[in-house]
Amino acid sequence: MSHLSVRVVMVRTFQSENIGAVARAMKNMGLNDLVLVAPRDWPSDVARNRAAGAVDVLDNIALADSVEEAIADCHWVVATSARRRGYEWPMSNARQSMSEAYRRSQEGQQVAILLGPERSGLDSDSLRLCDQHCYISANPDYPVLNVAQAAQVLTYELYQASEAGGELPETPDSNRPRYPKHEAVEHFYQHLESALTHIGFLRPEHPGDTLVKLRRLLTKAQIEDSELNMLRGILSAIERLERP
Repeated sequence: MSHLSVRVVMVRTFQSENIGAVARAMKNMGLNDLVLVAPRDWPSDVARNRAAGAVDVLDNIALADSVEEAIADCHWVVATSARRRGYEWPMSNARQSMSEAYRRSQEGQQVAILLGPERSGLDSDSLRLCDQHCYISANPDYPVLNVAQAAQVLTYELYQASEAGGELPETPDSNRPRYPKHEAVEHFYQHLESALTHIGFLRPEHPGDTLVKLRRLLTKAQIEDSELNMLRGILSAIERLERP
């Protein structure tokens, strides 16, 4: 498998043996970029024992205090979610999501796969940071997978996508869409909130769900770098207007 710029992010992992099991699943499928967000128990001998021959993946682990920090340099983020929460986000099954992850990685984008805590899965705030939600088709009477099982299924589907697709045709840089990193997108949403508050469209004392709905709208649009810069320019012009 060609090198894929795909990162696995484990969020607030409770059982350290799952870290070792995920590292093993990753190495099985040719991945080695693992980030832990606020794990309960790390470093862990239990994780190292569970990893077996994949301790090199554990040795390469990076730690982050938040999901935002873990995905700051990523262009496209997919979250595992067994069920919809609140407003619906773009959603695909594991095969479709990993095919898209492979394609984007081959285009030079940094991709992240988010795995949530064992007890509750990813919370709504984390899910809203992502570009797509991914579900694993399973028995509807018992569709819940262990986090390590989910990682194995997703990395397997990613490997299969790479086997089927091989090296994608090289696209000239001038013709490639350029997507902003997550950090730039979050700065935009902060700017959006500021501008809408400036003109009185948002009331801090009654914010409602406006920003969540706008985030969902723009996530569906998959805005590119140039489009984000244009929107930031519009917001700056709004902020130069006199307050009502």
